[in-house]
Amino acid sequence: MADVDPLADQEYNIGDVVREQTIIVPPEREPWHGIVVNVEKAPPEWKSWLDDNQQLITVHWFQTGTIEYLPGCVLQVVQKR
Repeated sequence: MADVDPLADQEYNIGDVVREQTIIVPPEREPWHGIVVNVEKAPPEWKSWLDDNQQLITVHWFQTGTIEYLPGCVLQVVQKR
């Protein structure tokens, strides 16, 4: 599966299935898939390196069962809810 442009705006919703962009995946593993459990506007301290429309996405990863908070630009929507 090809990565989408990480700078392209994607709209995330709770329940969307997402995967990591390969840019943040360590070389020894495949990208994880997870479900979006929360969506917020990016915090003000991120504004210096992200655009104003960036979202903070909370993802529950299927492979590990962990929760992670990531900017939307490092994720790719696999399936909309």
